[in-house]
Amino acid sequence: MLGKRWLAGIAIVCISFAASAYPPSDPILKQISKDKRLSHALGRLTFGPQPRDLALLQSMGVDKWIEQQLQPETIPENPVLETRLRSLDSLWLDCMARVQNYPPPLLIRQMVLGKFPYPTDPDRKKIIRRWAEQYQRPYKDNTRPEETPAQVFARLLSPDQQRLLQNGTAEQKLSLINFLPEEVFYPILEATPQNIRYTIFAVAPPDLQHKVRTTFEPQAVVAQDLIEAKLYRAIYSNR
Repeated sequence: MLGKRWLAGIAIVCISFAASAYPPSDPILKQISKDKRLSHALGRLTFGPQPRDLALLQSMGVDKWIEQQLQPETIPENPVLETRLRSLDSLWLDCMARVQNYPPPLLIRQMVLGKFPYPTDPDRKKIIRRWAEQYQRPYKDNTRPEETPAQVFARLLSPDQQRLLQNGTAEQKLSLINFLPEEVFYPILEATPQNIRYTIFAVAPPDLQHKVRTTFEPQAVVAQDLIEAKLYRAIYSNR
């Protein structure tokens, strides 16, 4: 019994000390400003406050804003986000179409053998046939040696274009590649050394990056589209 009384006495002393440490007039107990409350709400309820979020919260008030966030379908989406997502074509395909348009090597072989259907889009069909040629090339018994990159450049590009591709700035190389006709674009890009391709890729707009990735890394397209979609939604979404 004595022990319990002793513990109760210590508790009373601690509570009294805490109350005296922060009297009612202490600034820590005063209500924070409205702007700070709004920023605090955004910090707690979002992944971080953005200027447009703070302005919206100021106009709506915290309660209405929270109610709206609980019903995201009522929030108009940012048109910039919709434009960005539209370029990621694998997002808009159903499972069957996604497999047809971005097949793994084994499925490409099945397409070549006629055991699995090609995609209905003729442009996609051309790309898949180009992939098939790349995959089959090491196994072909060709008596005639393949063209070297230098021979491909000499056949398809003028001397000035060849010098530009080898020694130009990244922007100049991009301008050259971007305006090549399709029948020249793919052979030139394939013959271009990987380090030059990376230089061009780094400054290329999203649609050309997607085109290059589709040509050389088809298996990475779907995963990359998902990653980019998450980033776009985090940056541009109103929801």
